[in-house]
Amino acid sequence: GPGTKDGFSAVRMAPMKAIRAHEFGGPEVLRYDDMPEPAPGPGQVRVRLHAAGVNPFDTYMLSGTYAIKPPLPYSPGADGAGVVEAVGDGVTGLSVGDRVYTGGTADHQSFGAYRQVVLCRESQVHALPARVSFSEGAAVNVPCVTAYRALRYGRHRDLIVTGQHSYRSQDPTDHPELEKLGGDEFLGMFPE
Repeated sequence: GPGTKDGFSAVRMAPMKAIRAHEFGGPEVLRYDDMPEPAPGPGQVRVRLHAAGVNPFDTYMLSGTYAIKPPLPYSPGADGAGVVEAVGDGVTGLSVGDRVYTGGTADHQSFGAYRQVVLCRESQVHALPARVSFSEGAAVNVPCVTAYRALRYGRHRDLIVTGQHSYRSQDPTDHPELEKLGGDEFLGMFPE
């Protein structure tokens, strides 16, 4: 179609900004780099992020001491929220203009989100209700999956939940358990 080549959206010529680590260490090793904006391939979604989440394992990875050691240079961050800008061939559940939150990127499930624009697999992108801000959406993935796993697999069943009372569950049969905590909306399913 117009503006595409071989079924893919054309890469924008303007560079995007990305926070990247070119070596392992503390926050002082992070750089604000220019990168070309990516074009989505088959099954991929390009999202312009308005917010990115910061999680403890981001700092562990940055230090080089975490079990996952990204190839350098890399962009930290797994979570984000923004607006779908383009979709690759085969993407059927999302459209340009959709408000979404992301859990992982096409780079990796655990990094790549500290960029203005990210590529994700369709399964990593979920609808963000209009009443949930981008900042709140960027805090959905890792914190909610952590809370879910604490409830499901933890020794203790006590959990303090604050905020929007929205949860993300891997299994729809878990929704009644999460509803007991005060959940009134489930933002998406977490694929196996």
